Amino acid sequence: MRIVSLWFIDFSDVLNLPVDERFPGLLDECESTQCKKFYLKKDSNLYYWSHTLRRMVLSYILGIPNEEIRFGTGKYGKPFIVSGETRTKSPFISFSHAGSAAALAVDWKAPVGVDILDERYDLEYLHDFFDVHLSKLQSQVDIAYSERDMLSFAWVRIEAVSKWCGLGVTSVLSKTSHSSKERFCNLSKPITWMGCNEFLFSPSGYHGCLIFSKMHDKRISVSCHHLSLANKV
Repeated sequence: MRIVSLWFIDFSDVLNLPVDERFPGLLDECESTQCKKFYLKKDSNLYYWSHTLRRMVLSYILGIPNEEIRFGTGKYGKPFIVSGETRTKSPFISFSHAGSAAALAVDWKAPVGVDILDERYDLEYLHDFFDVHLSKLQSQVDIAYSERDMLSFAWVRIEAVSKWCGLGVTSVLSKTSHSSKERFCNLSKPITWMGCNEFLFSPSGYHGCLIFSKMHDKRISVSCHHLSLANKV
C-alpha cells in the first residue's frame, strides 16, 4: 500500500516566544536570512516556527540529522529536497503555513500539493474572485457547507493543485476549462484534474486540501499526524 503522509503542526503556544527560548541553529543560512527580512515581527515568527518545524518533521521522517537536509525550489517556488550523499532518493514534499500552523505533505512516489487557510482570514477578496459561482453552487451542494467554508475550501483546492503540478494559480486556471472556478467551488465533486486525488481536512480553526497523484496504485492511504507544541520547549 502506498502511504501519503500529512502533518498538521500547531505552534500557537510558542509563536511569540522570545528569541533566546527558541531552537537555535536549525535553519540554514538562506532561511535565517529570509527570516530577518520581514518587517513585521509576527511574519518573522511565523516563518521561523513553520520552517523550523518543517525541518524537525522531515529529519524524523528521513532519519537523518537536520543539517543534512537541503532544499531547492522550482520555477514557481515549490520546495524540493536535494538528495545528499547519504541517500539516493528523497520524497516529494509540499508545504503551507497560515496563522499559527503549518501543513506538510510527503509522498515517496509522486508529487503532492497541500495548502491551508486560517478561517479567521479576511475572505472578502475571494467573493470577487469566484464571482457568481459560489451562489450558483450553494443550492446544489448536498453537504452542509457555509459560504465561508466553500470560499476557503475552493481557494485551498486551487492552491493545492497548483503546488501539486508545480504551476502558478493563474496557469492552473488557464489550463482547465472555462468553468474551472465553478469546479473548484463545487465541494460535492472531488477534484480529479490530470489524474489527481484530493483529501479535504479541517483541523480546528483551519481549512486544508491535500492533492496527490493516483498513478497505478490500487490502494493509497493518507496517514494524518497532528503535532502541537506546548508553551515549554
